Amino acid sequence: MAASYPTPATLLKFLSGPTWSLTRNLRSTNKNEINGQLLGTATFTNLVASDEEQDWLYTESGQFPTSSALPPALAGMASATWSKKYIWRLNNAPSELSAWFVKVGSSSNEADYLFHKFDFQSDANISINSAEQYAAPVPILPEGIPSDQTRVLQARGDHLCINDMYRTSYAFRFHRDTNELLSWSSLHVVRGPAKSQEITNHYIPQ
Repeated sequence: MAASYPTPATLLKFLSGPTWSLTRNLRSTNKNEINGQLLGTATFTNLVASDEEQDWLYTESGQFPTSSALPPALAGMASATWSKKYIWRLNNAPSELSAWFVKVGSSSNEADYLFHKFDFQSDANISINSAEQYAAPVPILPEGIPSDQTRVLQARGDHLCINDMYRTSYAFRFHRDTNELLSWSSLHVVRGPAKSQEITNHYIPQ
């Protein structure tokens, strides 16, 4: 019998195990923004817990491509490093997962304000009926594991930043019998009066 889907707490334990290889693809209608692929790594670090909640620090980093792959406005950033941090917060009662921006200039990696809550959907074949909803790409299938021995847990969350709407979706691929997290992906779709951008991320363990 297949195991039930992992709880948010179990998911975070799986995420915080390995270092994840990150492949990011960016598409934007703004010629001054990066269009193309970035490579990097991502980690989850367990922070101090309280009785009510537990925080994990998500950290991603990598290196910008050569100047020929960058728009003219960003040519000076060629081969420079990039990084980003978020707090993934688990509330214990009820068990809920949320993502938070990290306070700028905080040496202790404090959560600042909410990015989005995770709305989990346990059916990998959920139909998308609204033009305003987007599904994360199917996570990479590891070599040697048939697809019918895996299953996918999806989650979504939205964030309004002034006039720009950020719609985020996640997909986590688990082994059907052991519930081991094999790979995962995310999609950020940004729409606004002067912004149209899509960021696709694929994560596999190193």
